[in-house]
Formats: sequence, structure tokens, C-alpha cells
Amino acid sequence: KGRRPKGKSNYHPGRSSSATSRNTQKRGLHSNKITEMKSLLIKLTIMLKNKLLIFLCLLGSIAFIGCDAEDGKWDPIQITINGNRCKSSTYKVSADGGEYKIYSQNYGELWLNEVMEDGNRVWPEEYDWSNYKKIHLTKEWYEIRYDSTGNIVVNIKAKENSTASRALRFEVECGDAFGAITLLQE
Repeated sequence: KGRRPKGKSNYHPGRSSSATSRNTQKRGLHSNKITEMKSLLIKLTIMLKNKLLIFLCLLGSIAFIGCDAEDGKWDPIQITINGNRCKSSTYKVSADGGEYKIYSQNYGELWLNEVMEDGNRVWPEEYDWSNYKKIHLTKEWYEIRYDSTGNIVVNIKAKENSTASRALRFEVECGDAFGAITLLQE
């Protein structure tokens, strides 16, 4: 008793040889399940890496959709005065004076950067970009302000007994688009 017979390596006292073979089969099934689980985890990892790679490629391509060779090259501002598109940089105004509304035909509201009277800067005294709409400049022969719709309004007085011409130059911008117009009273 208790001795193992020669030649039987899977011998267990109290067990039949069929029970031993079933145990071996269970161990084989268990190791097959582990192998399947490992294989499934490897496939899942590869699939997640592929999805991450696809996501990063899409994200990278979306980042470059807005960029092109023309970036930074905006169309010039099409300045309009009293409904007439200005084809040159000088707009002749009446010697009798009048009201002139300056606005952009192809962009939104214009930002007034600078006003020059006969070659001398009269506005702004200091650059304060938060104040561009608060201009209300009154001089001897003109007044400049913004109206409620964002137009630049210029009231020019009539010339009195003078043959000299007068010029007001406006430097404007809208985003990265820039323009200039000179109102010339002869």
C-alpha cells in the first residue's frame, strides 16, 4: 500500500485512471481558455491602437483644413461712401459740404485707425484700440463720429472764400484687411 507501481506515472491512490485523464483534459481546456483570452487581449490592443492612430490622423488633418497658401492674404476693403463704391483712394466731396457715410461693402464694421488732415495726424492722439468707436472729433471744418449702425460719419462744412483744397485721409481696417480713403474738398 502507498507504493506506486512501476511504469504508472499518473497513478494516484484512490483514483481510477479515467479520473486522471479527465483531470488532464480539464487542465488542457483551462490552458486553451487562457490562450484564447491572451489572443483576444492582443487583438483588442491592436484594434485600440489602430483606432487611436486613425483618430490622431483625423485630428491632424482637421488642424490643417483651415490653412492654405493664401492664409493672411485678405481681399482689400471695398470702401463705400454714401452708397457709391470708391474705385480710387480719393473721393471728391462737394465744396458746399455735406454728410458722408463711410463703410465697407465686403466686410463688417470698419475700425478707424488714423485720421490725417492735410498730411497731419489729428486722431488718435494715442493708440487705444478699445476706444476706436468712441471717436467724436470736431474740428473747424469737419466732424467725425460713428453712427448706430457702425458707419463712419463725416460732416464737412462748406468752403468759405478759399481756393485751397482740403483733405481728410482715413486709415481703416477690418480684421487683417486694411484700406484708406481720402476725402478731398476743392
